[in-house]
Amino acid sequence: MPLNNKIKREGNNKKGFTIVEIMVVVFIASIISGTVMFRYRAFSDSVELENMALDIVLSVREAQVFGISSRGTTDPTSFFYAYGVSFSTDNLASYVSFVDSSGDNLWYDLPAEQLKEIIFEEKYLINDICVINNVGDSEDCTPARLDILFKRPNVNAIIKTGEGGSNLSSARIELISPSGTKANVYIADSGQVYVE
Repeated sequence: MPLNNKIKREGNNKKGFTIVEIMVVVFIASIISGTVMFRYRAFSDSVELENMALDIVLSVREAQVFGISSRGTTDPTSFFYAYGVSFSTDNLASYVSFVDSSGDNLWYDLPAEQLKEIIFEEKYLINDICVINNVGDSEDCTPARLDILFKRPNVNAIIKTGEGGSNLSSARIELISPSGTKANVYIADSGQVYVE
């Protein structure tokens, strides 16, 4: 009889997991969870940055639609207004959608011309504003300001770096996330806008 009890006990000891097996499983699960969480933050950061870039594209497209069509207003002269978007290195956390109601200078210069200010998510910023004067020229990243306008009947963009000056051939707005990831919004004088 004692022999049978011994056999039964040994059989009972073999059921379940040992502490070492449980520790190994917990260790592997924690490594996988840590990797997923780390990559999730990077993924979330890149998605937010791309959304911010696409918001800029949509704002430029909205200005293009307002500029070449008609935005509802009670002012009969508004048919000839230019609409645009203005970026400044003085305020890297936002940009302004505006209407050039004076119709004479084609840049953002009066607070009354502001339609709305678009503020970026926390710690996402404009990193650089660059322009190209003529096709084939090198990029100039010194402008403190960039105005992109559209005025009827022309669908082409009017790209300026502030008061006066000639129309530029293209512009690039570089955005940066808190982790240092970058995205670029390109605007061509043909009216083409895209994210890279």
